Amino acid sequence: MMKRTAVVYQRDSGRLLKTGAFRILAGIHAALSLGAGIGIGIALTRLHNRIAGAGPAFGAAGGSAEEVMREAVGAIVPGMAGILEVSLAYLVLCWVLAGPLMTEEKASGTLVSLLATPLRPRELWLGKSAAVFVPGTVLAFAGYLLLVGVAEAWLSIATGSVQIVLPPQALITALVATPLLMLELILLTIWCAIALSPDAAVIPSLFLGFAIMIGVPLGPQLWNVRFDTWSVTLVLLGVVALFGVVLWALSWSLRKERAIRSA
Repeated sequence: MMKRTAVVYQRDSGRLLKTGAFRILAGIHAALSLGAGIGIGIALTRLHNRIAGAGPAFGAAGGSAEEVMREAVGAIVPGMAGILEVSLAYLVLCWVLAGPLMTEEKASGTLVSLLATPLRPRELWLGKSAAVFVPGTVLAFAGYLLLVGVAEAWLSIATGSVQIVLPPQALITALVATPLLMLELILLTIWCAIALSPDAAVIPSLFLGFAIMIGVPLGPQLWNVRFDTWSVTLVLLGVVALFGVVLWALSWSLRKERAIRSA
């Protein structure tokens, strides 16, 4: 099973990496990560200067200026901004590239030929999902390191002191829980394209679009959420576990007959 899955992965990942769309997305993502890192560094530098200028006022409020600044840096840089940056890399690849992987197979008629071989639908599903997930992970992690590194470096140089803060909770949420959730989203997208129809691959995107429409008005409330806390990490891991159960159940309904009928 692993060997056939690896063959599908190598075939599709090679095709994906050669596309102009992937290269354009990679360039845009790098530019956005760099710009976001600089912007966050500038914003936190201004915050640092205001806190330092307030002086004893923060001490009277129950915390030193250094403590307040470290909490802000930890919550914003590797926390909220980092998690959103990682999610963006996967979401863009999922929307733009995951669905077309199956659309092309069905439109050209190669899906039926593939399923006529010993290749199983589940192996095709996992191989194609990995072909999107692995490049997405490289982009996401590289963008995360770029954003966090630039923001932290900018802040440290501008303030003349070391401001690097990397809470383990934020790192686990951004580099473990969020990629797992995005992998499950990719798996769902590819499953819809194989078991239903290529057009059905947009179903997860519709749900995401609806969630974003709801989330935009609630965006200011994100500032009240501490993304560098264990509570957020555990909640996200719980969502990953529930989503995983759903995908496990869906995997049993993936049969050759169903995939061929949807072609």
